[in-house]
Amino acid sequence: MRNFDSYVEDLKRKIEQIKRESTNIYIVNAGRMNHGKSSLFNSLLDEEIFKVGDIRMTKSRQDAMLSNNVYLVDTPGLDADENDDAVAIETYKKANMVVFVHTPEIGELHKDEINSINKIASLFPSKDYFWKHFCLVFTFKEKISEENLASIKFKILQDIKIHCGGENFPVFEVSNSRYQKGRKENKPRFVELSGIEELKAFLLNNIKIWQQDMAVLQNKRMEKLKEEARSEVLQKRCQVQRLIDIKREKNNNEENRLNALVDDFYNGVTELVNLYCRKYDEAKNLENEIKNLDKQHRDEVNNFIESLPSWRREFKDYTIESENN
Repeated sequence: MRNFDSYVEDLKRKIEQIKRESTNIYIVNAGRMNHGKSSLFNSLLDEEIFKVGDIRMTKSRQDAMLSNNVYLVDTPGLDADENDDAVAIETYKKANMVVFVHTPEIGELHKDEINSINKIASLFPSKDYFWKHFCLVFTFKEKISEENLASIKFKILQDIKIHCGGENFPVFEVSNSRYQKGRKENKPRFVELSGIEELKAFLLNNIKIWQQDMAVLQNKRMEKLKEEARSEVLQKRCQVQRLIDIKREKNNNEENRLNALVDDFYNGVTELVNLYCRKYDEAKNLENEIKNLDKQHRDEVNNFIESLPSWRREFKDYTIESENN
């Protein structure tokens, strides 16, 4: 019962959290470690809010406001460790937009990136909804030729379509270094070529659309949450039922074992009682036979004495009397 109450309380807590966050828009990045996710969001904010570096810097979720009630959410890399993955997954559950970041310099998507996209998609109300709230961003485009970038981009889009079922989503090519240099040195051409402003405009232009479907998204997420809770409770119920069945079978086996012992004891006692009765009857019969033999012996002795001549009887009586004296 305590476990069931904890399920209910956890469900209530998650529903209240969804309601509290229903007025906010969350743009969440995704991708492998050191693919430029934090740098990208810093460029969109024009501030160094998120930590960047060659080693793993983002170890937990970090939020920063892009505009009123619109937040950029920086997540740990999906390939860092299990704890980072768990943090990122919880964040994706409430994302209004997923910005998946990949560096084309390293080539095509890795298998774990394909798996990550599918995992994130499963957290949304439906696959169709997910692909309408997903965009792909290629970072560090300055480190690869346009020809190679086009080739890698084509292959990646094919892989996403084949292995994830997604197509016709927005794709951007950006250079954070060009953007930062253009802003610092006041070179508008560098800013324009960076692709950052194009991505930022796309995100800001879609805010009203995301706000309009927030109620629908909220209801779908709560229904999904309830369904997951029902499934989890049902699974727990099945586990408990299996334990009950195992214990019931164990109790039945123990009961059968004890009943067998009682039956054996009863049969043993019954056999002993029957044996006693038989031996008692045999003893009684032997006692009766002895009595009969003794009586027969006495009768035979008396008959023998009666058959003797008188003088012999007198002698016999005298002898018996002498022996008695």
